[in-house]
Amino acid sequence: MSDMTVSAGRRSRWGLFIAPVLVLILAVAFVSDLAVANPLIYVMGFRVARAKVTVAKAIPFSTTSTEDARMLAGQTQLVRPGRDGLARITYAVVYIDGQEAGRTKIHTVVVRVPKPRVVKVGTKQRAAAATRGATLASSDGSPKDIARQLVAARGWSSGQYGCLVTLWDHESGWNVHAANASGAYGIPQAVPGDKMASAGPDWQNSALTQIKWGLGYIAGRYDDPCGAWSFWQNNGWY
Repeated sequence: MSDMTVSAGRRSRWGLFIAPVLVLILAVAFVSDLAVANPLIYVMGFRVARAKVTVAKAIPFSTTSTEDARMLAGQTQLVRPGRDGLARITYAVVYIDGQEAGRTKIHTVVVRVPKPRVVKVGTKQRAAAATRGATLASSDGSPKDIARQLVAARGWSSGQYGCLVTLWDHESGWNVHAANASGAYGIPQAVPGDKMASAGPDWQNSALTQIKWGLGYIAGRYDDPCGAWSFWQNNGWY
């Protein structure tokens, strides 16, 4: 093989490598020069086109937390839901033979600013007595006396006790054996009644067991008795 043939072969192989690179370099220069009026050129036999493309993109909202000393530690409450923002981003895009080869961001316009979500976070420490309330409360005395002790053990005010009295006056009249066709049973009208077995095996006859369960249910679902009573006034149940 002559030196001339070898040299030609090398040039051919280098041409196969360099040509696409040159096309891409020229294409990038072409798309970056937005002042050029002609949106279409041919480079080494490749069809190179350019265009401006605008896309919409969501801007995720953040979350802001505020401390609330009236709520128990570990509890959270949504104050305001968040909303994503919106931005419109314009790119200069280059196409080689109809296929996108690259894009450059030109500018961004914020159409809508994101609105942060606001959440209240409780910081109030549960009274130590609250964890012992079930054992401190005596099963002697009226159901309302037992409830008063347990409400105080949870760190709730006398106003919360008043809401509880009104709530259960309407629900069961504080009758440990109150029942209805829906399956509700006892002072708190648990549905079904055997849910209260989680508070004690004597749930069918014990005011203490029923009240323990009822206060736990109220705390978990409404935070406190006044929250439960407010819901009841709007819905007729809690």
